[in-house]
Amino acid sequence: MLRVVHGNRAEALLDAMLDTIPALDPFAPATIVVGSHLIARWITREVAFTRGIASGLDLVTFDRFVERTWTEGTDLEALDRRQLAAAIASVLADPGVVRRLPAVAAYLAAAPDAGDRAGPRRVQLADELARLAWNYALARPDWMPALAIAKLPEELLELGDLARWQAALLGEALSRLAMVPTPMLPWARRRAGLPSPRLATPVAVFGMSFLARAQLEALSDLSEATDVTLFLLDPCRELWDDVAGRRGLEAARAADDQPLQLVLWGRPVRDTVTALIERTGGDLDDCFVDAPDATTARAQLIADVMTRAAPTRTFDAAGVVVHACPNARREIEVVAD
Repeated sequence: MLRVVHGNRAEALLDAMLDTIPALDPFAPATIVVGSHLIARWITREVAFTRGIASGLDLVTFDRFVERTWTEGTDLEALDRRQLAAAIASVLADPGVVRRLPAVAAYLAAAPDAGDRAGPRRVQLADELARLAWNYALARPDWMPALAIAKLPEELLELGDLARWQAALLGEALSRLAMVPTPMLPWARRRAGLPSPRLATPVAVFGMSFLARAQLEALSDLSEATDVTLFLLDPCRELWDDVAGRRGLEAARAADDQPLQLVLWGRPVRDTVTALIERTGGDLDDCFVDAPDATTARAQLIADVMTRAAPTRTFDAAGVVVHACPNARREIEVVAD
């Protein structure tokens, strides 16, 4: 089962998560999928303050969780982004492949340095193509089966030769490896006719500012046989799936009936919340914290965004202090003070 708790304060979401986690047991650790290693350290600190000890926690990043969960008990082997970049760089060092791709050959031949002139360009191009492919695997996982065999999805045909040589390099790199890019593991497992993973204990997901399509599909797949609870930061308590994106900015400014912050920067969270509403039948649990009466512009802004209200008040106090720091060391000293 997939359960979603959304709220506007990380501290409140953490309290809600700890209420769902049983007493910590080092022999049966609670699995918490986190948005970053920094979030993991913060959770460890807060759990230690709250419960007196922080043992018995299995804190793991999303990619690492997918790697171990969808490969366990199978012959699948995960490929991370750095490995993908290295594989593409190896392909770019193959003259036989490069000769078939005139645009790539011309780019590498134009390198200005002496010696192995194309070396830096190979590494840079491989890293950029790996980043692009990883974003495709996360945001458009339906494109990856075609790209993995050097074919172009219909949506990329209009890009012409640019997309063709990118697909050729990616397909060649993946063909040399018996490995699957991590975001594609749920798809690869289904293709192999294997059932969804089943874990012995529930899973909590915390500290993800938004979820890409492949991540949403992975959680939906896992929730078929395992209890999954997602604790999601959401700036707006009201339903806001109809808020326009940046393309509707001018119309939103003219209407002046909602916070422009949601229009400018809210799309990733909005799309995540909308997808979760569909996957849970609209059954999302609220964990919002009402702010006290605002005395600064910042506090009023947060309150307006949470209630999806148009700005109505002005303040002399901004609520934000900017410290001018001459270097990174002084910046750290100011923060420490």
